[in-house]
Amino acid sequence: MITVIVPTLNSARRLPVCLAALVPAAVDAIVGEVILADGGSTDATLEIAEEAGARIVTGGLAAAVASARGDWLLHLLPTTRLEPDWAPQAMLHMQSRPDEAAWFRFALEDSSLTARLTEVMRRLAPPRPDQGRLVRAGQGMAGRGRGLTARAFNDPDAGR
Repeated sequence: MITVIVPTLNSARRLPVCLAALVPAAVDAIVGEVILADGGSTDATLEIAEEAGARIVTGGLAAAVASARGDWLLHLLPTTRLEPDWAPQAMLHMQSRPDEAAWFRFALEDSSLTARLTEVMRRLAPPRPDQGRLVRAGQGMAGRGRGLTARAFNDPDAGR
């Protein structure tokens, strides 16, 4: 089972899209819980999380990781939307490479040439948090890993 951990701070605008992409995997019992590591949101983030059935933890990512019940942890930013075929790829990875972390392929929710060039350049760089990171519980965020072909779409306006 995967525990999804999403760090949030006033993420109400983007969080619903992130959480919606997890629903099919939750229905299939691949995602067993979603934890929001909230940093003190004052917008509707907490209400959205509660309506979605997510558990809210204060105290940062370390507290969220310590309270996770899953065998695997999927760290996602609230600005990230996984594409629909992410769960089968994650399952295959967990079964075939249990000692390795994995991350998703960076993509932008933008069809411009600039966005495509950005995606290509990002493939040459080490993985970043906005790609999502799947790790075995207790493995930590460091260590060996491999890329999955499923894309993690990011909002090009997230930094604004």
